[in-house]
Amino acid sequence: MTFAGQVCRLCVFLSWPYAAWSADAVEDALSAFREGNMQHAVALLSEAAHQGDMTAAANLGVLLARGQGTAQNDVEALYWLWKARLMGESRAGHMADAVARGMSAELRDEVLDRLARDLEAMVQDGSIRVLLALGALESALRRPADLGQAYMWFAAAAALGNTEALILRDKMALGLSASERQAAQEKLSKIYNILVVEAE
Repeated sequence: MTFAGQVCRLCVFLSWPYAAWSADAVEDALSAFREGNMQHAVALLSEAAHQGDMTAAANLGVLLARGQGTAQNDVEALYWLWKARLMGESRAGHMADAVARGMSAELRDEVLDRLARDLEAMVQDGSIRVLLALGALESALRRPADLGQAYMWFAAAAALGNTEALILRDKMALGLSASERQAAQEKLSKIYNILVVEAE
């Protein structure tokens, strides 16, 4: 099956909407979508996604991948789909995988680097979800995986009391040499100090 065929098949599976987000926004976006006003639906989704709604982000990614209501843009689609997936919207995963398969490794890396920068800018808020997302980005999406960075992010979440992160941290540690682990822990100390200061 061609890439376009895979995307089309996945778009049927990933039918609008994923789930309810802001009541007013979903009502307006769904109305616009049903009335064929795709541009307005994209604008509403974009606004909600930029405000942190990951269901909106996933749906925006689908429309960007399909080129509905906006110019087709695989780079932007992958950015929003990966962001949604990393921040807990698991249904974005299949479409993200399909879009990523059609890209060069260099372009995928550019999207990952942008996403990592954007998530890192959110770290000071002390969100466990952001820390876990960064760990997952480095361990599951980065090729090859950066286990040191993943260890650092999972360890930061573990230090804030997340039990899932403890398991992930220890799993990452198995793939690190003693010197790599020490280097990651030095970075972790700086991150943890920022988190603690922001929490006070």
